[in-house]
Amino acid sequence: MPRIKKLAPEEISKIAAGEVVERPANVVKELIENALDAGATEISVHIANGGKSSIRIIDNGCGMDAEDARACFEHHATSKLTSVLDLHTVHTFGFRGEALSSIAAVSEVTLITKQPTSLEGLKLSLVAGAVKTEELVSCNTGTSITVNSLFFNVPARKKFLRSTETEWHQISQLFQSFALNYPEISWSLYHNDSLTHRCPPVQELKERLVQLWGDSAGSHAMTVIHESHGIQITGVISDHQYHRFDRGRIFFFVNKRWVKNQQLGRALIKGYANVLPQGQYPLACISIMAPATEVDINVHPRKEEVQFAHPRIVEQAIQMTTQSALQERVNRLIGPRPSLPTFSDDVFSEHPAPTMTKERLFTDLPPSYHHILHATPAANQQNYIARSKEFAAPFFNTADSGATTFAEPLLSFEPNNVIGQFNSTYILVEHTQGLLLIDQHAAHERILYERFLQRFDGHAATKLLFPQMVQLSSDDIAALTPYFPLLQEEGIEAEQAGPDQLVITALPMAIKQLSIQDLLGELASWIHEHQQLEPAQIKSKIIHHMRAMMACKAAVKAGDLLSNEQINQLLHDLQTTPNRLTCPHGRPTSWLIGLSDIERKFKRKL
Repeated sequence: MPRIKKLAPEEISKIAAGEVVERPANVVKELIENALDAGATEISVHIANGGKSSIRIIDNGCGMDAEDARACFEHHATSKLTSVLDLHTVHTFGFRGEALSSIAAVSEVTLITKQPTSLEGLKLSLVAGAVKTEELVSCNTGTSITVNSLFFNVPARKKFLRSTETEWHQISQLFQSFALNYPEISWSLYHNDSLTHRCPPVQELKERLVQLWGDSAGSHAMTVIHESHGIQITGVISDHQYHRFDRGRIFFFVNKRWVKNQQLGRALIKGYANVLPQGQYPLACISIMAPATEVDINVHPRKEEVQFAHPRIVEQAIQMTTQSALQERVNRLIGPRPSLPTFSDDVFSEHPAPTMTKERLFTDLPPSYHHILHATPAANQQNYIARSKEFAAPFFNTADSGATTFAEPLLSFEPNNVIGQFNSTYILVEHTQGLLLIDQHAAHERILYERFLQRFDGHAATKLLFPQMVQLSSDDIAALTPYFPLLQEEGIEAEQAGPDQLVITALPMAIKQLSIQDLLGELASWIHEHQQLEPAQIKSKIIHHMRAMMACKAAVKAGDLLSNEQINQLLHDLQTTPNRLTCPHGRPTSWLIGLSDIERKFKRKL
């Protein structure tokens, strides 16, 4: 008996659908792209249960006649190209004719469409790709497609869908990308019959940022323009004063397609080198227009990735454009960088030029910089003790902390072996094996984290006399909402007060002086980036992440000047702290430069 058998057409369709449709966001993407190809100027997206129950896209495009409406669900039926040669010059989103047939094969679809010249529209109902009913209806010009019960006939695929919050976040990100890419179009997004975004047409991209993310995003946005080698780069990026804890607001568009390209992201971040705090990211919406022959969009079935014929040129252009925009913003704030003095014949004259003092040099600095001019070492020397007392003393006591004392600690030294501070960041210690460098922030961070871990009482919350209002994006609030009970166990009581607002009514004593908005914003960003984890894993990691964040924000910082007493106390605490070789984020707390290595540098040892 032959072992090789030809699959039934319906089974082939289900398997092929898996290459195009993996989750509800893929369906939304394909349907919106069809609406754009149809010339729509108004697009409305309605989602239920994160897209797992229902997806509906309504547009006012050109619509279809009855013949095209029936043909659009057939496999490889398309109006965008006629041969493989057309792939090099295709200017539409869809061109393979796979999307609608794949979507219909794994769901229940209802199509309502009407052309401007028609008196009536056509309504088609399909189940698993087969037309069940067809009728004439009264409707507006354009197309409405409703997709229900996604993967109802493919249980193996359906069980891999993530939580409603995760799928909704993917759709929301996708919607934002289209709204940014097409500011001239009117967009609206609904989830479970609740309006989350309404974006009327705007003239400038900065106005769209305000519609999506609020006034702060718009006020910190800078326009970027660059053109060379036939490649045009336009868009907006944020200045050095705006940053987030994740890459959720970085968008790249290549020939009007939203793409995910790690190399482009790295080039952007390089442009912000030494400008943004470590682990934080800018806002960016960058459009790259290149000749169709220089870009391959046929790399991935869902067309989410592209390849450039000359990627290095594009990456360098993005990096340099970013650096130039940032430098221009700084020049407007504090003036251009002063040039080095040049000597002339009158350099030794009786009337030398006035001396450029530090106060005069920084006269035009913004008010937020003025404290730097008058800061003294004494003003910063209490940071370690003050922070240690504020965040640790109410809960911890070195004498009875229960911290493990190591008989033969790896970091062993005497107080008189401390050489001092280097660059207000590293503590230098003379060690029996060489020179020991200790990162004061990483070390203090580990100390506080271990103390939080041992003694932190999650229920020791303090009711706030005046509740705090926290402004977050609707996506961030949706990510945090399932974990409100966990936050309450940790002493943070939060309630949703609006689509993009939380009200905080209680906080743990240990973090009452920290920015709860930064804490929750960073936590939401972390949840977004780890959606692939199981809920139980996320919960355990949230606890670790929260305490690591609290320790990080409470610890002394690089640049804080410490007195000898503070240095000795920090080193003593570090010696009696478990896991002291790294901070909670994995960075080393210390680094030993061996004596033999030092002698080799000075050629005392071969």
